[in-house]
Amino acid sequence: MSAKNYLHMGLAILIGVGCFGGCELPYTPEIINAPSDIVVEGYIEAGDQAMPTYVILTKSRPFFQSLNSQDLNDIYVHNALVQVTGAGQTVTLQELCLNDLDSTTREVVAREFGFDPDSLVVNICVYIDLTGQIPGQFGQSYQLFIQTEGKELTATTTIPRLVPLDTLHFDPTPGMPIDSLAQLIATISDPADETNYYRQFIRINSGIYDPGFASVSDDALFNGRTLDFRINSPEDTPDDQPETFGLFHRGDTVSIKWTNIDADHFKFWNTFESSRNSGGPFSSYVRVSTNIQGGLGVWGGYAVTYYQAIVPMQ
Repeated sequence: MSAKNYLHMGLAILIGVGCFGGCELPYTPEIINAPSDIVVEGYIEAGDQAMPTYVILTKSRPFFQSLNSQDLNDIYVHNALVQVTGAGQTVTLQELCLNDLDSTTREVVAREFGFDPDSLVVNICVYIDLTGQIPGQFGQSYQLFIQTEGKELTATTTIPRLVPLDTLHFDPTPGMPIDSLAQLIATISDPADETNYYRQFIRINSGIYDPGFASVSDDALFNGRTLDFRINSPEDTPDDQPETFGLFHRGDTVSIKWTNIDADHFKFWNTFESSRNSGGPFSSYVRVSTNIQGGLGVWGGYAVTYYQAIVPMQ
């Protein structure tokens, strides 16, 4: 996931205020010194180019509390016992921090984890299965156990079977044609009589894999059907050019990380993205779902495959 998305997960919203028409007095929120929670972000993958199993542990902070780079470094939880159990074995993950690596390896690892190495100011630390002792398998469930600071956290996730894309192709832009841009259309044959959950990440040229604006979907509206749908570019759209939203520049190389996830994993990202993308004084509060017992966050399995396509010049 991208750095801009990850940052939200280590911050727990402890205060909420609302005000309808007629509010004139300024409000300065009080910082509540509530006990911090352990926030978990962990994944296990099966399929093409599966990443090593890893877990990031941080501490939540009050929403209105100021943050600097040292504060961000301090939210990482160190020296925890982190274990993953599945397929008849239990593996203890090893803690690894980016500052422990040489500059070349640091850049490679940062990009693999979805961070821009040129903008990193935080010493990101993860617990990771570097030697691949517990590779993910389709249809297998995996249990997470964490012991730290006198607390125990647990979670379970299942890597579902993979439902791949059938085809990818580029079409001209909708509405008024824009010669320099194109839209990406994918086709999928969704299996009948089962609920499937999907998540996508998009990389443009040599960038990072970015989930973009809305990365998850279920098959509630197309169960058992073959569907054509648009995959949107994660790049920001200029405010004065809304007609370019989700379009790709001709000549660019587009890489897609296409995944299947289980129901609890979907609920986390669906509520997280709804919360992140909602705004304004009249928006509804969205509570982010979690499958972590004893903490916050997500322990999720991915069934993964990759695709690549070059946007045609015409």
